[in-house]
Amino acid sequence: MKILVISNLYPDKKTPYHGTFVKNFIDELRKYPTATKVDVCLLKGQPRYFIYKLYKYIFFYALIIKKLLFHKYDLIYVHFITHASIPILLVRFFRPLNLVFNIHGEDLLVVGKLANFLLRISKPLLRRAKYIVVPSYFFKEIAIKMLPEIKPHKFIVSPSSGVTPIFYKERFFNNKLEKKMTIGYVSRIERGKGWDTFLNAIKILKDRDVKVKVLLVGGGTQEPLLNKQMQQLELLDIKRLGRQPYTELPEIYDKIDLFVFPTKLVESLGLVGLEAMASSTPIVGSRIGGLQDYIKEGVNGFFFKPGDEKDLANKIESYLKLSISEKQIFMKAAYQTASEYKSDMVLKRLFDFLLNKNK
Repeated sequence: MKILVISNLYPDKKTPYHGTFVKNFIDELRKYPTATKVDVCLLKGQPRYFIYKLYKYIFFYALIIKKLLFHKYDLIYVHFITHASIPILLVRFFRPLNLVFNIHGEDLLVVGKLANFLLRISKPLLRRAKYIVVPSYFFKEIAIKMLPEIKPHKFIVSPSSGVTPIFYKERFFNNKLEKKMTIGYVSRIERGKGWDTFLNAIKILKDRDVKVKVLLVGGGTQEPLLNKQMQQLELLDIKRLGRQPYTELPEIYDKIDLFVFPTKLVESLGLVGLEAMASSTPIVGSRIGGLQDYIKEGVNGFFFKPGDEKDLANKIESYLKLSISEKQIFMKAAYQTASEYKSDMVLKRLFDFLLNKNK
């Protein structure tokens, strides 16, 4: 089969962490036996300046139109429907297209005039798509409610290319459990990601004289606010790391004993939580969005009320108070949960369905 993959999210040298799951998807697809030819239309990196961004999108759209008009594909797989919909709509006036869309949180959950406009013009394409891939069962329910004109059987759950092998590490009998534990945050420093809730919870634990080490990893536009809050809360002993390459994350998770995922956003999946769990790291996460697909209360982690720093502090302390053997049970359960999301298994199931059963 000849396949075209379209995505406006893909890593480059400057932003190697940006859209790694799309890269993993393409890499695995090229290994699949019946995918004899895999072509791509990609917008690489994360252009920040308006003029440069506009130029990149014009080139991206022109490439899509050229590929679709002058090449014949058995399947066209589109990540992030809204931003690619305009050129695809234009081409559909001239020829039929066998389309599969992989929609993500940004496609349905981002609010604003532009987002609503792009979603509105995308709906005719979604109605005509062969299948629509979504990253979690939670997000499938949202998609069905927001897109009632789409038949439910068209939606397929496949979790964002899964977790790559570099993250998997069994640490069930970790001697570090007898020492001061490390609480970790790994995410962007942006509005809605919950870094402020995380800092407030750490301050509460400090005031309770709970002895922990803290590792905070990530960068973003709200770093000045983060620095200010750390000073105000007297949390300058927190170890900080900025944005890290994707390949460095397993080593970071290996240093974390409890992962905190304090997002206030309705994450369509929250792959970072699964990557931490693959490193045998239990998780305390917001009871929101796709996190509810894989966090099992009292088994591989705990939930807390989104934005509630006191509840978060209490759940962290609940885990810290567990015995070493109880912590090891949580670690093993976290690893076992993440094992259900291994990238090779996840993508093989998806490719088997799309490329073999439905030729």
